[in-house]
Amino acid sequence: MSPNSGVLVVDIAIHPKSGGGDRVFTYQIDRRVEPGAAYFVPVGPRTELGFVTACYMADEEALGFPLANLRPVTSAVEGLSLPSSLVELAKFVAADTLCPLPVALAAASPPGARDRLVTAWRLIGEAPTPRRRGELRLEPDDELPLSPLQKEILRTMRDSGGVLHDRKGAHLEPQWIRSLKLLQKKGHVVQETVLQPFTERRAEALLRLTQDADKVEKF
Repeated sequence: MSPNSGVLVVDIAIHPKSGGGDRVFTYQIDRRVEPGAAYFVPVGPRTELGFVTACYMADEEALGFPLANLRPVTSAVEGLSLPSSLVELAKFVAADTLCPLPVALAAASPPGARDRLVTAWRLIGEAPTPRRRGELRLEPDDELPLSPLQKEILRTMRDSGGVLHDRKGAHLEPQWIRSLKLLQKKGHVVQETVLQPFTERRAEALLRLTQDADKVEKF
């Protein structure tokens, strides 16, 4: 890629309380996304959650710095995207009230969203099927045979809809995490960050004492 060729970039608004300040940050991305998409992005030595405010092609002249200094987004966050219309509304509010866009967008962001983010492992492939005689075979080191535990994990994922979650109160065992990382290297699973839905609380029955002390009404 020549120094002056354009690249696809996104502007990301980070919550001011997370160190985003009053400006948006620009990152490189490998595909077009809609405004409102949620991403983890690098900010100095740490990683922060932000929302896309724009996606466009840019060159060094437009960016004002060398493309070599452009950092890529870290990872997408599934289930946390904001409607693009909400991002446009935040832009209007920022322009109308002369407040920074990250501040205007922060008011529209889900409260406590980061505390509800969990790691998810999604099934994207199956174990290799045996080849028939005469078919081209890979070298033994490249076949990457699956261990019994890895086979069990793939079976469990298929039976559970193709996704395993590692969340607070239901952490996966360390040996499962190690096997999942190996399965990711083999191309069978992918690690994602997703928004954990609110857990529905079961309604508890209400009891009411009647004039007859021995009788209790339940409703």
